[in-house]
Amino acid sequence: MASTRGVEEAADPAADRLRPRRRPRRTSAKKRATILTAARELFVKGGVGHVSMDAVAAAAQVSKATLYSHFGSKQHLFPAILAEVSEALDGSVGGEQALCYLFH
Repeated sequence: MASTRGVEEAADPAADRLRPRRRPRRTSAKKRATILTAARELFVKGGVGHVSMDAVAAAAQVSKATLYSHFGSKQHLFPAILAEVSEALDGSVGGEQALCYLFH
């Protein structure tokens, strides 16, 4: 026999108001930027070789699955940080400002 529970809940507007609302998900681009910022800060403070991907995920407040889906490994993450800094150096930001961006 088919359950009507889902239909009853969907038809009750009061039930919708009582349900906790989910936080909106951060977009993929925003998560990527958050990961890059957290990794850059950790790498500057502790050195690339001494920072784990677990630490990067924790600092960025993302799951390890999200971190690995964006970068795959630390060997892919570090060049992405360098590319971001390189773009800042080549762009409208002056060299001194870009270095401050890297090491803030």
